[in-house]
Amino acid sequence: MRALLILPASIILFLFAAPGCGPKACKDHSECDKGTYCSAGKCQPVPATKVKRRPDPGEEEDERPIKRQSFNKDSNREKQMFFKSVAENDLRNIVHEREAIFVKIRNIKITHPPHKRPLARLLKQLETFRVGLEPDDIEDAPERLCEAFSAAVKMGTEVWAECGKELKTFDDELKKLDEVEKAFVTKETEQGSLKRRDQVKRKKNNTLTREIETKRNHWSNSHSVVAYLGVLLRNILKDAYILADLGAKRTQKGVLECLTPYKKHRFEFDYEGFMRPTLEAALKRAAVYEKPQPQ
Repeated sequence: MRALLILPASIILFLFAAPGCGPKACKDHSECDKGTYCSAGKCQPVPATKVKRRPDPGEEEDERPIKRQSFNKDSNREKQMFFKSVAENDLRNIVHEREAIFVKIRNIKITHPPHKRPLARLLKQLETFRVGLEPDDIEDAPERLCEAFSAAVKMGTEVWAECGKELKTFDDELKKLDEVEKAFVTKETEQGSLKRRDQVKRKKNNTLTREIETKRNHWSNSHSVVAYLGVLLRNILKDAYILADLGAKRTQKGVLECLTPYKKHRFEFDYEGFMRPTLEAALKRAAVYEKPQPQ
């Protein structure tokens, strides 16, 4: 799982180089194909960029001092004008990272019926979320981000606990059946062959083992998908940091109102601890009205 934080160069190059299908009209990024984004009302191919990526929120501290900024309702910051000129490359990199994560998620098929539609809807919501670049986009970005983040935490927590409980039950049953099978193996080795009665019992034991393994796989698939939420929501939290770093005071307030309730939340599905540093960095940045860090 930790390997997800360092995206393979081949994936990034593929995403940058993916050809578009020709310009088509769009209203937002979700209407565009992979490797393209919505700009000026049309789906445009994402150009390669050599802009140096600044450290991810929570990775390390920037040694350069951050200057305090006096509030001015007529400033470009309060008019949400920073994003196009400053945040575009960072937001594009976040989207590329998200797409690479979903490449891995799509390799897992959700087969447990009660989970199929809810998880599919959630993943669609997370996959298509975009902060946007226009002032109108930024105005409701914290609200949209909070909706997606909160839905993911709620469902992730519930499904993770549910799957964990079921998987433990299956594993306990399989352990007992495995012990029975080992006893038959030992008996067969000692006697040279099993009696007809033992053969029938062994066959029933093996049939039950396969049935339980099949049922377990359905729960295991859901469990594996939810296990990606830690790294996926860390990616979403990078968007929250950008909003806090470059957004107006009301934008910072929206980020704080959304994420503060999760400050002490235990994200059980994030067993690798991906989310916590980025969450804390976003909250810290949203709490102080300062000039954005130089790029």
